[in-house]
Amino acid sequence: MAQRILSRLLLLIVLTTPLTGCVNYLYSGTPVDFSSNSLKPNEGFVFMSLVQGQHWNVNAIYSFYFRNEADGGIGKITYTPGLLGNEKTIRNKAANEKGTVKSYTLPAGQYHFYKFSIIQGQYGGYHDWEPKEEFSIPFTVRPGRATYIGEITMSPVIGRSLFGLPVLAGGVFTISSNPGRDIPLFTKKFPKINPQIIVQEPMRSGDAPPEIVRFR
Repeated sequence: MAQRILSRLLLLIVLTTPLTGCVNYLYSGTPVDFSSNSLKPNEGFVFMSLVQGQHWNVNAIYSFYFRNEADGGIGKITYTPGLLGNEKTIRNKAANEKGTVKSYTLPAGQYHFYKFSIIQGQYGGYHDWEPKEEFSIPFTVRPGRATYIGEITMSPVIGRSLFGLPVLAGGVFTISSNPGRDIPLFTKKFPKINPQIIVQEPMRSGDAPPEIVRFR
């Protein structure tokens, strides 16, 4: 059984704030038919797993925003695990977890996640949750490499409506690492990528700046 390396970082998002205006997202995901030879000289892959734990029947949109520290380019990883037909290659019945592996092809350099958000439709409208202030969880994209940066587990916080019905009331995001499970899923999903270029540099809570403490 693959060993999960769990960091100490827990991000609790319970604050309701309006989503910001339109942003130009400069980076897109990696096509399944992409090969190692398709990389430009200063490009690399970065991949990670997104897992929803507990309350699998909650149908919410989870988004993870990252920024290129050199040019300010913005990217967004979005996953809706409860959506019918959406990819669910990770299944752990014992822990009630399901999820998938996501990959991006990016210019080499330093990046950081600066915001997470949750959106869920409720009774004809929708609610959204995100931190009121940005934080920074850094990661690196190496030229010519496929860098595994770990796992984000999304655990919904369930509340009750005025009618006593269960509703989403926020979420806890846990940063961890499960390379024994995720790397084989990555190579299976992208068979044209040479496994020899894979490196492991999982996100760590110790890499985060002091201001991340307020989300613990």
